[in-house]
Amino acid sequence: MKRSSHGAAGGASKRRCKGIAVVQLGGGEAKPRQAALWRQGLLCDVQLRVGNEVFPAHRLVLAAESTFLAALFTGHFKDSLAPLVDIHEMAPRISALALDYMYDGTCAVPDITSLQKLLSVASVLQIAASRRRRRQRRAARSWPTRGPQWNSNLHNAPSLD
Repeated sequence: MKRSSHGAAGGASKRRCKGIAVVQLGGGEAKPRQAALWRQGLLCDVQLRVGNEVFPAHRLVLAAESTFLAALFTGHFKDSLAPLVDIHEMAPRISALALDYMYDGTCAVPDITSLQKLLSVASVLQIAASRRRRRQRRAARSWPTRGPQWNSNLHNAPSLD
């Protein structure tokens, strides 16, 4: 089993790749101390196995950022308290980007295909920022941008001449 370059095995390294896009969906909810602990492999209480890679992580951070993982960790499932949790049907490289995002609030995406896969993973894991962005889009669609409610005050406006 290959150990991931993120978390404990990665040390306190800086960004490794320069992507075509930097994804920052949630307005930068970065948690620098938690990310630093994660990158140093300190106080990690769960390992996520994705394919042949293992990613050390903190249940609290994952549960706060992902509704799916919160349900997994707080429910009465076989994996709820397990030290090693298998995540299926996700590519390790994309899962690493999702973890970067959950810890840092940002991640560098190397190409369009990876971006599409990352958005799919964010949807499956129900990552907080993707939910917030969907709510914002729904609110924007339901919020009137034009129409009589905006123009009705113009009829009562004082004359400027």
